[in-house]
Amino acid sequence: MPYTIVKSGDMFQLRNKNTKKLLAKKFKTRASAKKFSDKYETKKKTVPKGSHRMPDGSIMKDSAMPSKGKKSSY
Repeated sequence: MPYTIVKSGDMFQLRNKNTKKLLAKKFKTRASAKKFSDKYETKKKTVPKGSHRMPDGSIMKDSAMPSKGKKSSY
Protein backbone atom coordinates (compact mmCIF):
# COMPACT_ATOMS: atom_id res chain seq x y z
CA MET A 1 0.00 0.00 0.00
CA PRO A 2 1.60 3.33 -1.02
CA TYR A 3 -0.34 5.25 1.63
CA THR A 4 -0.32 5.32 5.41
CA ILE A 5 -3.31 6.54 7.40
CA VAL A 6 -2.60 9.60 9.55
CA LYS A 7 -4.90 11.14 12.17
CA SER A 8 -5.34 14.86 11.54
CA GLY A 9 -7.42 16.43 14.31
CA ASP A 10 -10.65 14.44 14.42
CA MET A 11 -10.31 13.36 10.76
CA PHE A 12 -8.04 10.92 8.91
CA GLN A 13 -5.84 11.58 5.88
CA LEU A 14 -3.64 9.47 3.63
CA ARG A 15 0.12 10.14 3.43
CA ASN A 16 2.03 8.98 0.37
CA LYS A 17 4.91 6.75 1.50
CA ASN A 18 7.16 7.84 -1.37
CA THR A 19 6.66 11.62 -1.44
CA LYS A 20 5.59 12.02 2.23
CA LYS A 21 2.78 14.39 1.12
CA LEU A 22 -0.75 14.31 2.52
CA LEU A 23 -3.75 13.94 0.25
CA ALA A 24 -6.16 16.89 0.47
CA LYS A 25 -9.13 14.56 0.94
CA LYS A 26 -10.13 13.95 4.57
CA PHE A 27 -12.06 10.97 5.93
CA LYS A 28 -14.32 10.71 8.97
CA THR A 29 -13.26 7.17 9.87
CA ARG A 30 -10.09 5.11 9.56
CA ALA A 31 -12.12 2.42 7.76
CA SER A 32 -13.23 4.83 5.02
CA ALA A 33 -9.62 5.98 4.51
CA LYS A 34 -8.48 2.35 4.25
CA LYS A 35 -11.28 1.58 1.78
CA PHE A 36 -10.25 4.53 -0.42
CA SER A 37 -6.60 3.45 -0.29
CA ASP A 38 -7.47 -0.15 -1.19
CA LYS A 39 -9.70 1.02 -4.04
CA TYR A 40 -6.83 3.12 -5.40
CA GLU A 41 -4.52 0.12 -5.28
CA THR A 42 -6.87 -2.09 -7.28
CA LYS A 43 -7.52 0.70 -9.79
CA LYS A 44 -3.88 0.73 -10.86
CA LYS A 45 -3.56 -1.74 -13.68
CA THR A 46 -0.61 -3.00 -15.62
CA VAL A 47 0.44 -1.10 -18.70
CA PRO A 48 -0.18 -3.09 -21.89
CA LYS A 49 2.69 -3.72 -24.29
CA GLY A 50 3.13 -0.84 -26.74
CA SER A 51 1.86 1.72 -24.22
CA HIS A 52 3.20 3.79 -21.35
CA ARG A 53 1.85 5.54 -18.26
CA MET A 54 1.68 9.34 -18.42
CA PRO A 55 2.55 11.50 -15.37
CA ASP A 56 -1.16 12.10 -14.67
CA GLY A 57 -1.70 8.34 -14.37
CA SER A 58 -3.42 7.76 -17.70
CA ILE A 59 -2.21 5.16 -20.20
CA MET A 60 -1.18 6.27 -23.69
CA LYS A 61 -0.21 4.21 -26.73
CA ASP A 62 3.36 4.66 -27.86
CA SER A 63 2.21 5.21 -31.43
CA ALA A 64 0.14 8.23 -30.32
CA MET A 65 3.23 10.08 -29.13
CA PRO A 66 4.40 12.78 -31.51
CA SER A 67 7.63 11.81 -33.21
CA LYS A 68 10.59 14.15 -33.12
CA GLY A 69 11.15 13.65 -36.82
CA LYS A 70 14.22 12.08 -38.25
CA LYS A 71 16.76 14.34 -39.89
CA SER A 72 18.62 12.96 -42.82
CA SER A 73 22.33 13.60 -42.98
CA TYR A 74 24.00 14.18 -46.32
